[in-house]
Amino acid sequence: MKIMYCIAGEGRGHAYRTIPIIEHLKKKGHEIILFAGDTSYPLLQQFGARKISSLRIVYVNNKVSNLLSTIVNFIRVPWHIMSIARLAKAMLAEKPTVLINDFETFSNYLAKLLRIPIITVDNESIISSAKIEFPKKFWLNATKVWLVVKLLSPFADKRIIPTFFYPKLKDKHAILVPPILRNEILSLKPSVKNHILVYQTSKSNKSLIPALRKFNEEFVVYGFGKKSKENNILYRDDKQKFITDLASCNAVITNGGFMLITEAIALKKPVLSLPIIGQFEQVLNGLYLEKLKLGICSFETNEKTIKEFLQTKENIRKNHKIRKHSNKEFYAALDKGIGELIEDDITYLTKCVVF
Repeated sequence: MKIMYCIAGEGRGHAYRTIPIIEHLKKKGHEIILFAGDTSYPLLQQFGARKISSLRIVYVNNKVSNLLSTIVNFIRVPWHIMSIARLAKAMLAEKPTVLINDFETFSNYLAKLLRIPIITVDNESIISSAKIEFPKKFWLNATKVWLVVKLLSPFADKRIIPTFFYPKLKDKHAILVPPILRNEILSLKPSVKNHILVYQTSKSNKSLIPALRKFNEEFVVYGFGKKSKENNILYRDDKQKFITDLASCNAVITNGGFMLITEAIALKKPVLSLPIIGQFEQVLNGLYLEKLKLGICSFETNEKTIKEFLQTKENIRKNHKIRKHSNKEFYAALDKGIGELIEDDITYLTKCVVF
């Protein structure tokens, strides 16, 4: 079967979870037509990905800047138009049986227009498809993001939502499944050494490094795009070492990004989540992480927050359940979804011929 697979390009999590999915689909004998946005593209070139532009988010002082994000995306309109044309040309020429969409906007609308069945695979859809719980102070931000999710991914015949928390669904087309983990993570044997792994989605959290310097702990820091050592802080920018450092770290300090949080949970690592303000998906991940007692969520990056985390991380570690993680449940849901859409399409065509 010919499957078009389109991946968003904001952050690397979309690309990392796509890799094991593509490998699974190829083992099943499917032909994959792959399109990847900005930051996802370099990670998926090995699978023959074709590049498209993506809607981008700009961060300032660990907050989403709506104004700058709007300006950047407006400037990129010509590239967006070219990407839409490229996707449309591929859909018309290749005639895929199914579109799998990981929060990529343009292909979602085109597939609906061309009556191609759509399966979405993204954790963001939990915001619009489930009855999530959060403090009232986040209501306005949650409403904005709900509208954004609805706008960016409005159509789906099947919604497969990877998640580490399980609210009640309100979308009949949606299903919740355990997170998709990279094969490198699944094969790891975790240990507990002295260093604490720190990862930042952007370099804009100006308070983090000064706060880390005040502790007698070894911090291995990723996300700042440099390699150097400053007293107790070791900066790294190496994919393979990141996996090794994650497997052996004592704990994890990160934003609210879904991928690293779920990998840390799988490896039974206590997590301090410092969500980027204004990015409600990260806020939601951090809130549920704390609700499940698998970490601490804080919206302030300071010495007090880090001290509290360091003092409680061993108690948090005890809350991690001993279980074997795998991607089998996700693969089963995906295979079933593809099969049902093909069957529905054949039934529809048969009825048209009979009529």
